[in-house]
Amino acid sequence: MRALPRPSLQIVILAAGFSRRLGQPKALARVRGVGLLRRTATLVAPFGGARTIVVAPPRAARFAAALRGLRTEIRANPRREQGLSSSVRAGLAAARARGASAVLFVPVDLATLRARDLARLIGAWRAAPRRLVARRIGAGAGVPLILPRHLFPAGASVRGDSGLRDLARAVAPPSRRLVAMRSAASDVDDAGDLRAARRRWRALDQPRRK
Repeated sequence: MRALPRPSLQIVILAAGFSRRLGQPKALARVRGVGLLRRTATLVAPFGGARTIVVAPPRAARFAAALRGLRTEIRANPRREQGLSSSVRAGLAAARARGASAVLFVPVDLATLRARDLARLIGAWRAAPRRLVARRIGAGAGVPLILPRHLFPAGASVRGDSGLRDLARAVAPPSRRLVAMRSAASDVDDAGDLRAARRRWRALDQPRRK
């Protein structure tokens, strides 16, 4: 008997936001000496077989420069004024064109996200590939989030700034699995968040006292 092909996971980084509260593109903000876009793309690279799709603003030459040498493909989002959902739809369309079995959506601004938490999220999906798997936020769900193929039509219909949260909320167990991702709890929305992220990494980089 021939073995079934392993479901393919396409990773999409959401990086097309206006970053109005921060006052500079989040994707290019530096933490630990590395821009958040490059850090995120490097972090997710081992988990996806294909090139990582990066949804970016139009004319994002600085984004392309930040990704030099990494296996990525930039997809411009000319409708980003319509909110986060427009980036979800752009990334999903690119992933569908590649025949992906599921899409992992990762925001660019999770400055302390760790590989081990991503591995747990992906492991939960691989155990049941038709299940939506998302980060647990209180009693709800958020990104990072893995959307299986049978929910692609629903994902393509999301609108506004809620992104995939409303869709995830509408999917009931056992078709949904929520995973605790402690390292995904700190996103960068403003200058205070950016300073806090830098402080956390400085504390981790300090050698432990004996």
